[in-house]
Amino acid sequence: MMITLDGLQLPDELIWIDEFEFNKVRAHEKITLSGMRTLFQDTLISYAGRPITLSSQNSWIDKQDIQTIYSWAEELDKQMVLVLHDTRSFNVRFRYIDLPVFETELVLETAFHENETKYNITIKLEEL
Repeated sequence: MMITLDGLQLPDELIWIDEFEFNKVRAHEKITLSGMRTLFQDTLISYAGRPITLSSQNSWIDKQDIQTIYSWAEELDKQMVLVLHDTRSFNVRFRYIDLPVFETELVLETAFHENETKYNITIKLEEL
């Protein structure tokens, strides 16, 4: 199965690198006037805001696909559908609080970049 972002096929080698770094349980503490520590916990209702960072050092993508992703990143509040290898589907948008929202690196540094030029890519999304 392939990975797609709004129908655009992404490299199969991309990995969701922060999949298990989000927790719906939240806590904060307060110190009372008497100096006692009080802990408050709650649970988020949804996974909205959960980071989905797709990355790999072997995730080669063509320049023309990067240009498509770049144009999407320039749209205000662009909402997309991400489908992973295992058919899980997520409504996502770019994670603008963690700029840049995607990063590229040339696989082979060349002076001329054609549409077929290969890049590694990291894409920073968040679940809606």
